[in-house]
Amino acid sequence: MTYTNRNNAYGETTDRPNYTPGCEVVTGGNVESRLLNGYINASCFSAPSPLVASSTATGFGNAPVGQIAGPDQFNIDLAILKRFRLPFAGEASNLEFRTEMFNAFNHPQFANPSTTFNTATFGIDTN
Repeated sequence: MTYTNRNNAYGETTDRPNYTPGCEVVTGGNVESRLLNGYINASCFSAPSPLVASSTATGFGNAPVGQIAGPDQFNIDLAILKRFRLPFAGEASNLEFRTEMFNAFNHPQFANPSTTFNTATFGIDTN
């Protein structure tokens, strides 16, 4: 999770937003509905607060690293083969029929949602 914070008091512009403890970060439902309606609950995050009330300078955000896991990957590759020995062509001769299927059950693979806070695509799979 990243946040471009130009007001950071320590000179860092790549920061993290603040996380509201106890908030459910990943929205509920199946993967397809989460991807359409937003995978990340944006209301769980906010811009870091100013260090001093009379200033705009902020500290670092408290959102943990690795807090969000993207959609699961489900992929089954399958190979079927039958090997026949060819005795008339020598000891080491074979005839092989083989078929291979990649993603055999045609399950969709989704990319991770955008984790750049304060952008229009925050929490949405844009791929």
